[in-house]
Amino acid sequence: QMPAFNELQEAADVVETLLGGPGFADKIKEDALAVAQADWVLANIRSLEERLKLTGSGLELAVNVVPGRVVSASPHPQGDDLLITRVAAGQSLPVVTNDLSVKADDLVGVALLPPVELRGTVSRGMFLGVPGEGVLTDVKEGPGGRPEVPPQAYAETRTLLSNYIEGK
Repeated sequence: QMPAFNELQEAADVVETLLGGPGFADKIKEDALAVAQADWVLANIRSLEERLKLTGSGLELAVNVVPGRVVSASPHPQGDDLLITRVAAGQSLPVVTNDLSVKADDLVGVALLPPVELRGTVSRGMFLGVPGEGVLTDVKEGPGGRPEVPPQAYAETRTLLSNYIEGK
């Protein structure tokens, strides 16, 4: 309930309105990566209050992580080593993955990291997985709406977030 926090939320509302209102990302197609990045910033501002209530430590608490269900998975047109998935996670999210075992109806945890373009396709997140075992595909929703996953499922997320913060 800090005034600065309320101002931040209000600023996010203004930016969203200037971009075309709720759902603007689905309406603008000229620069899909720039739109996805703007949408990511707004979503992070809006989820900040809930994430500040989380207990624990580590960079993974700084990331908005949500449970989702894979709606579709298809080969990436620019490479046999990638899949393009569509994930229902509060909204419809495109996630590009190199785990070729991911399939429709898998229950996954998605780290909503800064969007990136992978071989011409914008990916809006990364699946949580255990190193050496791949993507977790039977993830349940846990406390606070976050996926219930083992701590080691955040290993790659921590690395990517650290690199992003350091500008790598």
